[in-house]
Amino acid sequence: LKLTEHFYFPGFSAGTGGLLKEAGYDDARRRFDGGQRRAFLDRIGVHAPAGVTLVSLFCYPGADVAGLFAAMAAGPPVHCVVPAGVTPLAPPAGQSRVQGALTLHGMPFVEPDDYDRLLWSCDLNFVRGEDSAVRAQLAGRPLLWQLYPQADDAHRVKLDAFLALYTAGMPAELAALVRRAMHSWTGAPVAGSGSELAGSHAPDWLALHAALPLLRAHALQWSQRLGAQRELAAGLIEFAGKIG
Repeated sequence: LKLTEHFYFPGFSAGTGGLLKEAGYDDARRRFDGGQRRAFLDRIGVHAPAGVTLVSLFCYPGADVAGLFAAMAAGPPVHCVVPAGVTPLAPPAGQSRVQGALTLHGMPFVEPDDYDRLLWSCDLNFVRGEDSAVRAQLAGRPLLWQLYPQADDAHRVKLDAFLALYTAGMPAELAALVRRAMHSWTGAPVAGSGSELAGSHAPDWLALHAALPLLRAHALQWSQRLGAQRELAAGLIEFAGKIG
């Protein structure tokens, strides 16, 4: 048979296939008010005082979690929520531990809808790979993305391409801070080590914390831009119809 090969890629800009987003997502996020946030955090055992910075941490093994926690412990008050098994430096699910200004909360892995609620609840989300990174962008909250290491530093090319889009329009100093933070947090691959990372360093926590209001405004604008794209599944169906 004579076959024609087509490529249909997800993406963050016009001319790509867009991103997966289920119907009703935007309405659910808009309805997630302060009362729902408190009820959700209570349900997963996170009791952060009002005004304290709330962070979620989802990272690969080898990330400089120790450095990040040390910086958080020495800075302004912060509560960090960590899914079970992500790092041995966090307490088990259902338990908390205080280190200086840092309170760590261990939580179990949850269903996708509850993970979205966690992302919506936090002032900053550390995410890894692709799925959690996309959900964090849709959430409209500041994020630090740790990419899966690939041979020949291909993940850094991918990160630079993303950052060129994500930081466009940012003030130069803020864009530089975001680029430094994501590159240092991602680290470099170690040959033959799977998902292990080398050279990962904790980002400049005090600078990031001070920039959170600006990062929040940018994240909201970015999520609105993504929301204006055609949704991936709907676009793929339409594309299949055109070539069928």
